[in-house]
Amino acid sequence: MDISSSISMAMGVLPLFVVVLIYKEAKPKYHGLWFFGIVIIAIAGFLAGGLGVLESFISHKLAEGSEKETLKEAQHTVGIWIYIGPAVIAAIGANLITEFILRDKPSPNASNK
Repeated sequence: MDISSSISMAMGVLPLFVVVLIYKEAKPKYHGLWFFGIVIIAIAGFLAGGLGVLESFISHKLAEGSEKETLKEAQHTVGIWIYIGPAVIAAIGANLITEFILRDKPSPNASNK
């Protein structure tokens, strides 16, 4: 795995992994679902922005003429991750929001178990 793939995966997978761990520990109830959904969609947005900046940086380095072969491969890899990573992460967040919408609202008299 080349360095650009590693950076791209780390930018998307590590924050998502941390949020999922918090989600599993917190075991959110009704309103927690949409909250975690929004947080995960925000992570997808930040990932898209970060990968866009990384791609611009690589393009700038290519314009300077440094190591064309390696940088073209890195630019291609980041170009793929910029679409796949945020889409998958945003889909996870959208699933949580959909679960919130479809779930019945708990009654106020129900005891928290």
